[in-house]
Amino acid sequence: MIDTHDETKPTRVWCCGECGEPHRWQDAAVECCTNPPYEAWACGRCGEPHTEHDNARLCCVDERGEPLPPSAAELEARGQQRLPLPA
Repeated sequence: MIDTHDETKPTRVWCCGECGEPHRWQDAAVECCTNPPYEAWACGRCGEPHTEHDNARLCCVDERGEPLPPSAAELEARGQQRLPLPA
């Protein structure tokens, strides 16, 4: 996945035309495999590539357009520690 560094906006990426691997730079996608790359948009939160900008923008939001709460794994990756539950 592409690290977009901005969870509020999709980032333009280029996906390899053969394996579908997203690349931040078009030259990298051209060099990846033999088929020509295609332009895509990576979700600002999860980095998942989408062929449509609106799909990338709405990837990790709820029905009201609010960002989904971060998962436990995302919080831990950002340095938050899990507290043990009291017995």
